[in-house]
Amino acid sequence: MKKRDADTTMRDWKVGAAIAAFAVFVLWALTERDGDQSDDMLASRAADREVARQLAAVRFCRDAIEAVLIAPSTAEHPRSAERVVRLPDQRTYEVSSYVDAANSFSAIIRTSYVCQAIRPRGTEEFQLVDLRLAN
Repeated sequence: MKKRDADTTMRDWKVGAAIAAFAVFVLWALTERDGDQSDDMLASRAADREVARQLAAVRFCRDAIEAVLIAPSTAEHPRSAERVVRLPDQRTYEVSSYVDAANSFSAIIRTSYVCQAIRPRGTEEFQLVDLRLAN
Protein backbone atom coordinates (compact mmCIF):
# COMPACT_ATOMS: atom_id res chain seq x y z
CA MET A 1 0.00 0.00 0.00
CA LYS A 2 2.86 2.32 0.68
CA LYS A 3 4.20 1.89 -2.88
CA ARG A 4 0.80 2.79 -4.31
CA ASP A 5 0.61 5.88 -2.09
CA ALA A 6 4.10 6.87 -3.20
CA ASP A 7 3.14 6.37 -6.89
CA THR A 8 -0.05 8.41 -6.41
CA THR A 9 1.83 11.15 -4.59
CA MET A 10 4.49 11.27 -7.34
CA ARG A 11 1.83 11.38 -10.06
CA ASP A 12 -0.07 14.11 -8.19
CA TRP A 13 3.15 16.09 -7.80
CA LYS A 14 3.94 15.81 -11.54
CA VAL A 15 0.40 16.85 -12.50
CA GLY A 16 0.55 19.78 -10.06
CA ALA A 17 3.95 20.86 -11.39
CA ALA A 18 2.68 20.68 -14.98
CA ILE A 19 -0.39 22.75 -14.11
CA ALA A 20 1.74 25.31 -12.26
CA ALA A 21 4.19 25.56 -15.18
CA PHE A 22 1.31 26.04 -17.61
CA ALA A 23 -0.24 28.71 -15.37
CA VAL A 24 3.07 30.58 -15.16
CA PHE A 25 3.43 30.44 -18.94
CA VAL A 26 -0.13 31.73 -19.49
CA LEU A 27 0.37 34.57 -17.00
CA TRP A 28 3.69 35.49 -18.63
CA ALA A 29 2.13 35.49 -22.11
CA LEU A 30 -0.82 37.60 -20.98
CA THR A 31 1.42 40.05 -19.16
CA GLU A 32 3.61 40.53 -22.22
CA ARG A 33 0.62 41.09 -24.48
CA ASP A 34 -1.15 43.35 -21.96
CA GLY A 35 1.99 45.45 -21.59
CA ASP A 36 1.88 46.38 -25.26
CA GLN A 37 -1.87 46.89 -25.23
CA SER A 38 -1.84 48.87 -22.02
CA ASP A 39 0.51 51.46 -23.54
CA ASP A 40 -1.82 51.80 -26.51
CA MET A 41 -4.83 51.83 -24.21
CA LEU A 42 -3.31 54.53 -22.00
CA ALA A 43 -2.53 56.66 -25.04
CA SER A 44 -6.04 56.11 -26.35
CA ARG A 45 -7.59 57.05 -23.00
CA ALA A 46 -5.43 60.18 -22.80
CA ALA A 47 -6.53 61.16 -26.31
CA ASP A 48 -10.17 60.49 -25.38
CA ARG A 49 -9.81 62.67 -22.27
CA GLU A 50 -8.29 65.47 -24.35
CA VAL A 51 -11.11 65.30 -26.91
CA ALA A 52 -13.67 65.33 -24.09
CA ARG A 53 -12.00 68.39 -22.56
CA GLN A 54 -11.95 70.17 -25.93
CA LEU A 55 -15.66 69.46 -26.41
CA ALA A 56 -16.34 70.71 -22.88
CA ALA A 57 -14.41 73.91 -23.68
CA VAL A 58 -16.49 74.40 -26.84
CA ARG A 59 -19.74 73.93 -24.88
CA PHE A 60 -18.54 76.32 -22.18
CA CYS A 61 -17.61 78.97 -24.76
CA ARG A 62 -20.94 78.55 -26.57
CA ASP A 63 -22.72 79.20 -23.28
CA ALA A 64 -20.48 82.22 -22.61
CA ILE A 65 -21.23 83.78 -26.01
CA GLU A 66 -24.96 83.13 -25.64
CA ALA A 67 -24.89 84.96 -22.30
CA VAL A 68 -23.95 88.20 -24.09
CA LEU A 69 -26.29 87.88 -27.08
CA ILE A 70 -29.42 90.02 -27.32
CA ALA A 71 -31.50 87.03 -28.47
CA PRO A 72 -29.70 83.88 -27.28
CA SER A 73 -32.64 81.65 -28.21
CA THR A 74 -31.96 82.43 -31.88
CA ALA A 75 -28.30 81.38 -31.66
CA GLU A 76 -27.10 78.86 -34.21
CA HIS A 77 -23.58 77.53 -33.84
CA PRO A 78 -21.63 75.75 -36.56
CA ARG A 79 -21.56 71.98 -36.43
CA SER A 80 -17.80 71.64 -36.63
CA ALA A 81 -16.18 74.95 -37.56
CA GLU A 82 -14.72 75.58 -34.11
CA ARG A 83 -10.98 75.67 -33.79
CA VAL A 84 -9.78 74.57 -30.36
CA VAL A 85 -6.20 75.08 -29.20
CA ARG A 86 -4.76 74.11 -25.84
CA LEU A 87 -2.37 76.84 -24.75
CA PRO A 88 1.13 76.10 -23.40
CA ASP A 89 0.02 76.17 -19.74
CA GLN A 90 -1.88 72.93 -20.55
CA ARG A 91 -5.02 74.11 -18.73
CA THR A 92 -6.27 76.95 -20.94
CA TYR A 93 -8.21 76.28 -24.12
CA GLU A 94 -8.83 78.85 -26.84
CA VAL A 95 -11.94 78.36 -28.96
CA SER A 96 -12.36 80.34 -32.19
CA SER A 97 -15.76 80.16 -33.86
CA TYR A 98 -18.86 82.09 -34.82
CA VAL A 99 -22.53 82.26 -33.97
CA ASP A 100 -25.50 83.36 -36.07
CA ALA A 101 -28.09 85.15 -33.94
CA ALA A 102 -30.71 87.89 -34.16
CA ASN A 103 -29.76 91.43 -33.24
CA SER A 104 -32.09 94.07 -31.75
CA PHE A 105 -33.73 94.54 -35.19
CA SER A 106 -34.33 90.76 -35.53
CA ALA A 107 -31.79 90.53 -38.33
CA ILE A 108 -29.60 87.44 -38.20
CA ILE A 109 -25.99 88.54 -37.78
CA ARG A 110 -22.89 86.36 -37.81
CA THR A 111 -20.55 87.18 -34.96
CA SER A 112 -17.07 85.70 -34.79
CA TYR A 113 -15.54 85.19 -31.39
CA VAL A 114 -12.45 83.96 -29.59
CA CYS A 115 -13.01 82.54 -26.14
CA GLN A 116 -10.34 81.53 -23.66
CA ALA A 117 -11.39 79.18 -20.88
CA ILE A 118 -9.23 77.73 -18.13
CA ARG A 119 -9.74 74.44 -16.34
CA PRO A 120 -8.34 74.89 -12.81
CA ARG A 121 -6.35 72.02 -11.33
CA GLY A 122 -8.40 69.30 -9.70
CA THR A 123 -11.64 70.13 -11.51
CA GLU A 124 -13.26 69.53 -14.87
CA GLU A 125 -15.21 72.81 -14.74
CA PHE A 126 -14.09 75.76 -16.87
CA GLN A 127 -13.80 79.42 -15.98
CA LEU A 128 -13.90 82.27 -18.50
CA VAL A 129 -10.57 84.04 -19.04
CA ASP A 130 -11.39 86.19 -22.09
CA LEU A 131 -14.15 86.58 -24.66
CA ARG A 132 -13.50 88.72 -27.75
CA LEU A 133 -16.24 89.42 -30.29
CA ALA A 134 -15.91 90.63 -33.89
CA ASN A 135 -18.55 91.26 -36.55
